[in-house]
Amino acid sequence: MPETGASTCTPETGAKAGGGLSVTKRSGEKEAVSFDKILARLQCLGAGLAVDPASVALKTIRALAPDIKTSELDDLAAEAAAGLTWNHPDYRCLAGRVAVSNLIKSTPGSFSGAMLAAKPVLCPKFVTYVQDNAAWLDAAVEADAAEDYRFNYLAIATLKRSYLLRTADEGAVLERPSYLYMRVAVALYYPDAERIRECFHGLVTGKFTHATPTLGNAGRTRQQLASCFLLPVSSDSISGIFKTLSDCAQISKWGGGIGIDFTPLRTHGSPISGTGGTSNGLRYVLKTFNEAARYVDQGGGKRKGAWCAYLEIWHRCVLDFLDMRLPQGSDASRARDLFYALWIPDIFMERVEADGPWLLLCPTEGPGLHDCFGAAFRKRYLELEASPPRSSKALPAREIWKRILTAQRETGMPSCCTRTRPMPNPTNSTWARSVAATYAQRFCSTPLRKRRLSATWPP
Repeated sequence: MPETGASTCTPETGAKAGGGLSVTKRSGEKEAVSFDKILARLQCLGAGLAVDPASVALKTIRALAPDIKTSELDDLAAEAAAGLTWNHPDYRCLAGRVAVSNLIKSTPGSFSGAMLAAKPVLCPKFVTYVQDNAAWLDAAVEADAAEDYRFNYLAIATLKRSYLLRTADEGAVLERPSYLYMRVAVALYYPDAERIRECFHGLVTGKFTHATPTLGNAGRTRQQLASCFLLPVSSDSISGIFKTLSDCAQISKWGGGIGIDFTPLRTHGSPISGTGGTSNGLRYVLKTFNEAARYVDQGGGKRKGAWCAYLEIWHRCVLDFLDMRLPQGSDASRARDLFYALWIPDIFMERVEADGPWLLLCPTEGPGLHDCFGAAFRKRYLELEASPPRSSKALPAREIWKRILTAQRETGMPSCCTRTRPMPNPTNSTWARSVAATYAQRFCSTPLRKRRLSATWPP
């Protein structure tokens, strides 16, 4: 056990630090602050952890204000324990246990009671099922109630901020982690009681979890459970760009993350036939989407918007694309709240290896290139390279690759993905055709060469 404060954190110093302050209990009664009670509570919650409860108790009592509530005292104790995490990682576990204990004391005593309290924001059919099956649902939650204490301080704080149901008027938290998981299980599988039990037990014991929209929206009046969406820009026009922007905003509003394909947009300096002017390229389009992602965050302030911009590496605006998240430069020319990814074909890496040139094109001058992959892409690219369009330009492939590595070193992006070798699946030709038309994906990029296929996958 750590020695922090072992020689100074005594009941006498704790009582002196309390200074005759009083605390207001949840029943409304007041009583004098007791160092011994705080210490005993922390000793109970810290069982099995390498922590010094006396140090946490003294740090808590020194931060007390007059007429503090017991729930606020628990918050102080959790923060005090979290502040000692530098001393030993177990302090964050103690902080989490204190926070969970406080949450349990301030939420309804049963799952069905919590759902009834949250009725205004829940689907009527969901609430009816819960109330009709309250006995066994409450018993199932109670049987795994101890699993709530496995969350550390950061985890329980994240759940409270973004996932647990609150009252519509005061914003008071109504759920515990186990209530959240039972809500998800019921919303997904009712009226199949066995599947509900199976799903709940897997969730509450940490065997698996669901994505943010499922955890946040399950059982609600607007039950949007999907996590990932893929959108191309509707068309290379003002109406197409802003229709896509509107679609992204609606998806993000209900907790979805989006992968957006910007490759079809014309490059900087390309002519616009309708106005007789020239295009400003991708930079300001990305900036517009960036500001929308900041404004329309997920679930109304619960989590930042997650929008990922995709671009093919032959696009003439690729160097601007690589600069958009760099810390240097004016905010007006950066879009640092988006995520970024590049589609990279094998032929580009071959040019990097051979220190050869790479042709950058405007999509309007390379029709069909964006719609093919593998051998078809190689053939079409070489055709364009043999007779390059007037506005195209060739750069050393290694120069582009160095810019990619610089951006990754400074920002962690872009992700590098490939369409050259889609996963083979002779048992499902429809699915195989859909892979050929992949223009964007979300953040789960799997090394395809390492995945083993079964005869029945995908379902």
